[in-house]
Formats: sequence, C-alpha cells, structure tokens
Amino acid sequence: MRIYSTIISTALLSCGIFPWSGAQAAWAADKVHPYRVSEAYQQAKQQGWKLVRIEKARISQLSADEWVVVEHKGSKWRTRVLLATGDESVEGGFRTTIASTPATASRLRRLSLQRLLPGAPKAVLAVFENADPDELQLSVRILGKASTGPPEMLKTTVFVPQKRGAGLLDLGNAKPRLEVRPPQGEAPAELVWVTGPQVLTVPGREKKPVRIAIGAYEEVYQYQAAKGWYQKSPETRVQDFLPMRSIKKLKVNRQVNPVFEPPKPEWVADGNLETAWRLKLKEAKGARLKVHLKDRPKVAMIRVVPGCAANAEEWKTHGQIQAFSWLLGTGRRIRIDREHLDQVPRGVAAIGEFPLEEGYGAQLLVFLESPEPLPWARIDVDRARRGAAARGQRVPEACISEVSFH
Repeated sequence: MRIYSTIISTALLSCGIFPWSGAQAAWAADKVHPYRVSEAYQQAKQQGWKLVRIEKARISQLSADEWVVVEHKGSKWRTRVLLATGDESVEGGFRTTIASTPATASRLRRLSLQRLLPGAPKAVLAVFENADPDELQLSVRILGKASTGPPEMLKTTVFVPQKRGAGLLDLGNAKPRLEVRPPQGEAPAELVWVTGPQVLTVPGREKKPVRIAIGAYEEVYQYQAAKGWYQKSPETRVQDFLPMRSIKKLKVNRQVNPVFEPPKPEWVADGNLETAWRLKLKEAKGARLKVHLKDRPKVAMIRVVPGCAANAEEWKTHGQIQAFSWLLGTGRRIRIDREHLDQVPRGVAAIGEFPLEEGYGAQLLVFLESPEPLPWARIDVDRARRGAAARGQRVPEACISEVSFH
C-alpha cells in the first residue's frame, strides 16, 4: 500500500518558555514582590503551597495588575491567575480568579501565554512533568476566559516513551512535543500532541533493516465553542514528512504512440496509475525520461511504479522495468536492479519494493541518506522483462506508470 499521505502544512508555534521581559522575569527571584509579602501569600504558604514562579499576565482584562503563579505542595502542582485587589483586607490583597486542577508532577516543564481564540485575551498554558525511566508523564492545564464554559479550558495528561529505539533515520521532527497551531481567521487555535514517529522499515545494505521516520503521529485537541473547552479529536492524524514535490516539465527520448490520443510525458507523473510512460519492450533498453523539478526542492525519497498499473491484468500481461538508473542533477548516479535490491549504492540509505494499495503491482521507494536539493533527475532504462502471463497473452510493451519525488 502507499505509505505516504498529503497533509496541508500549517505554520507551527511550539509551546516554549514564555518570553517575559527582563523586569518581569526578575520577579521570579525578587522576594519583595507585593504578593510575597501579602496575606494571600501567607495563607497559601500555611496550606503547604510553595511558590515556584510569579509572572505578569493579562488574562481577564479586568486590570493591568494581574499575575500568574505556579505553586506546588509535594508532588501536587498547580497554576493560578491572581488579581491584585489593592487592599490587604480584601482577600489578602490578591484574589484568585482562575485556578487549575492540581497535577501530579516533579517540576514545571513549560509556561506560556497563547492566543487560542480570535479576539479573546491570551490564555495560560502550563505543562507539568513527572518522569520515570520508561516514560514521561506530561500534564497540561490551560486557563483562560472564554464566553462559555469553565475557565480551565483543558486538563489532560499524556504519556511519552523515554526510549525511541536505535538506528532511526529522521526525515522530519517526530520528537514528542506540544504544538499550538495559531488561529486561522475565525477558527480557534488547535492544540497538537506530536506523539512519535510513523516508522517504515526498509531493507538496507546486505538486507539489514533501516527504520525511517516518514511522518509523525498527532493527537489533536480542538476547541468546542458550545462547551467552552478543548476536547481531543477521536482520530489520530499523521504529519507527512514526504510531501510530493512539484514537477515543472518532463522529456522522453522514446515512447509508444497510442492510437487515439497523442502521448504525453506528463502521464508518468500525474498521480494516475491508468496513464503511463509506455515503451516497446524491445526498445526499452536505452529509453530515457528527464524530469525538471520546480524551485530546486529538497528530495529525500524517489518513488517509481515500474510496470503498467492501470489494472491487475495489465500488470500481469505487460512487461516491467527490471533495472534502471537515476542520474540526479547533483551529479549522483543511482543504479537499481530489482533482483538485487540489497546492493544499495553510495548516498542511498535503503531501497524497498512495496505493494500498491490497489491490491496488485509494486512501487519502488529509494531513500537518500540525507535530503538533497534537486533541480532535475533522469531515469535511464537498462533492462525490461516480459509479462508474467501465458505466452499468447503477453503484450510486447513495458511501462513506468509513475515517478514522483518527495
């Protein structure tokens, strides 16, 4: 089956340490902050809460004198939004406007302000960490003011394995993390947990398996306007590390002329298996197809469907390309023989042949050791074989149904 999918890429905003100004950051260690000498602080301290951090924030927009505090009592951690009352006799000088549900943790991992809803104030996003040798437990709390729902907009915990496994070829960032994808127009921001890599195992040199991260699994939390909080989507998404690159033009030195329609080189790179670059079997050796790519993109994988894949019958009765080479615009030449895929050329990490998702046929995936900027590439056919059907059913043509760059 096909092992890639196209996902529209969006700008990603990683959840990082909140960019406090120098004066604001100083409050974290300055014990003369008004809260630290207030009655409200003493009351929290008597209850066993230890202040870890206090920072300036504007959540409710009720006052400029609003603060975010992070506290813990043993293994219980929480964050609160405080509003200065201006009077020590009124709630100890600081009123708690929003408080998170306590999380079991050993430390504060991240604290940030994020704009999640268009036109709304920013929300507090806190991530608490609790680690053991096997997995990392991350508890997320989001505090904000929405028009509906509770002020705690998200309370969730995820578990992240500490060990990824050795020998992984990364084609993108699959490291477990939380991302905030900013609001687009009137749509709220999405919260996305990248949970780990989508791994494809491909034979490498001497048939030793190579594990390749071709994508990343994502758990998505979407804002539910009617409820006023974020809720996990039931479906897991995949971030594709191998999007298809755009082709500017193609040129071939020979092909079979169909009866009803002039041949088009574009047929070999149109995403349609029913069209193909068709060759007379006896003229396949020496056939060339040159592909010019748009904007010299970085290419990590090249895909070839080396037969006539319009349907199962054609795949069986028509010839197939058995050996060919790619001459890349960078000067590299990659020779491929389908009977000896374990003979991996220099600069190539692995070559694998996988079934098509249609249930018949095959596709060759060539993974480079590292992505290369590629202006053009040329495929030179070295050898073709007859179809596997009975002698009277064979067709004296061979095809390459698709080539694509990722």
